Amino acid sequence: MRPSRSFVLDAVECPLCLVYSRQEVLSGAGHGHALRILWRLGRTVAFTESFRLQLIDSSRGVLNEIERLKKQLNKIVMDRARDLRFTSYESLLSIMAAANSVDWRIAGYDYSPADILGRGTGRIVVFRKPLEAIAGMVRSSRLIYLGLDNAGEAVVDLLASAWLASRGHRVVVVARSEPYEVDITLHEVLKLAETLGIDEGLGIEFLGTGSMYPPLYRSALPGRVRSLLDKADVVIGKGIANLEASLESLDDHHAARTINLFRAKCLPLSRIAGAKGAPVITLTSDFLKTVVEG
Repeated sequence: MRPSRSFVLDAVECPLCLVYSRQEVLSGAGHGHALRILWRLGRTVAFTESFRLQLIDSSRGVLNEIERLKKQLNKIVMDRARDLRFTSYESLLSIMAAANSVDWRIAGYDYSPADILGRGTGRIVVFRKPLEAIAGMVRSSRLIYLGLDNAGEAVVDLLASAWLASRGHRVVVVARSEPYEVDITLHEVLKLAETLGIDEGLGIEFLGTGSMYPPLYRSALPGRVRSLLDKADVVIGKGIANLEASLESLDDHHAARTINLFRAKCLPLSRIAGAKGAPVITLTSDFLKTVVEG
């Protein structure tokens, strides 16, 4: 599976991040060579398929560790998020971006599970368009495609989806179908939504990617999910994996209406933001495309 385009934020640090996050894979016979081959197929393919190798090599070990962490993250946010209030489209986007505090083995990045809500919105870096303009894109949309990222923050995202649906938007919430790092899966989303009292009768639809690939990696999506991505007035991608997937697989038409909400947890993204300390980022994909592609 090849991406529509190949890109890399940093020719040295990005491959090192892959090596750092897949240490168990490197211990397997011939797997170092496999990583080199996968990297040539693009960032999304390399990280996804190397994680699949990691699961094969470790049997249930890695999955058990991940499942424990995801349950912990969801519980922390569930215990606190019922008091969460979105007061405007601007506050909704800022809180969703700030909640992207958790991740899986990023070199130089550390966090506490309580950071999902505890860090607040911090410094918000908005590229190309002011936050008010990006909020206006969401406010004026009828169909919103929301690609989820990690456990814990997904609780915030589901509450945000309910807030949007209550204001007349149709929201399609998409998660990976198969386990990947600490990302929420469709099965887990359905359980969380039931616990939160959110159902599809509220104008929300829950769908899976059909695989281990992220919601914004268009070329790997099932037909109906891809069609909804194409028809959406606004696409919201949570986290770094969806950001990079959008750059690899979405064309200029998609990129102009794609909003990425994340924390800049790695050095290449922090350099682009011109800020340290995992700032909150809200940007449209068409801007970052101009940075990456020069």
